Amino acid sequence: MPNEPNARDGLPPRVIRNVISLGGVMEIKCIAGFASITKDPAASASLYQDALGLPLEKMDDYRFMDKFPWTNHFGVWPLSMAARSWFWAE
Repeated sequence: MPNEPNARDGLPPRVIRNVISLGGVMEIKCIAGFASITKDPAASASLYQDALGLPLEKMDDYRFMDKFPWTNHFGVWPLSMAARSWFWAE
């Protein structure tokens, strides 16, 4: 297959196999955004900020970064905020 993705595209072989098994090549240009949900937002934010060096901004307990590579938004979402958003519960 001439357009078949390979290791030099930066994708792990497992991802490449899954894309090919879908019957063709899928080129993902961008993910709108994503967030990890965590019980301990301070510890999670420390991982992303201190260990990985991401410049997270803070809004209440929510930490985020706009213009994250390949996405428009990355966040560290406290479990309590996620529960309120999804289930109207703590």
